[in-house]
Amino acid sequence: MGATNVVRWLTTCIALAAFFELRVTAQDTDAVCTLASLQWSFNTEKQSPCAVASSLLGVCSGGDYKVVALPDTDTEYLGPSIDAANPCQCNTVVYSLMSACALCQNGTIITWSEWITNCAPIYTTFPKLIPDGLRVPAYAYLDVETQDTFDANAAMQDMLLSLRLYPQLHQQLAVHNHPSRFRKHLPLRLLPVPPHPLQSH
Repeated sequence: MGATNVVRWLTTCIALAAFFELRVTAQDTDAVCTLASLQWSFNTEKQSPCAVASSLLGVCSGGDYKVVALPDTDTEYLGPSIDAANPCQCNTVVYSLMSACALCQNGTIITWSEWITNCAPIYTTFPKLIPDGLRVPAYAYLDVETQDTFDANAAMQDMLLSLRLYPQLHQQLAVHNHPSRFRKHLPLRLLPVPPHPLQSH
């Protein structure tokens, strides 16, 4: 293989790698966080919990998953359907992010047990490799099983604490199988709406 062909081959490989990385980390959502009081739920890249959830959900669907906006206030995102349930949906990390996504739109949330009604198995962390460069907020790893819900107050306190203690590392948990961090939470109701697997009402 001549030098020119080698250069062309390397250029093609680099282009393909960039393409696939963009596909994996692509975020697709028209959900807009309207509540200023939920700005703490954004990651260090100023991406909303809806956008971060979209990227994680896309890992199980070829890199593309649209988290659509809630149609109205006091509506919620439902958990995965029987036919569409997969590991990217059936875990506490995505449940927490979708709950924060609903709340920042002034929506409501469902309980963890309602979210996983059609899931088997279920995971207490994100079970797949997290896309390169994606910053998953620290609060997404908090325990939701003990109180069976996402606790927005505990999540906010966790974010503020991590910001004070680790200002440079705040929210930058882009690691595979980060261990769940268990806290006791106060109950709080929530919910979300996507165009395919996850429904809303």
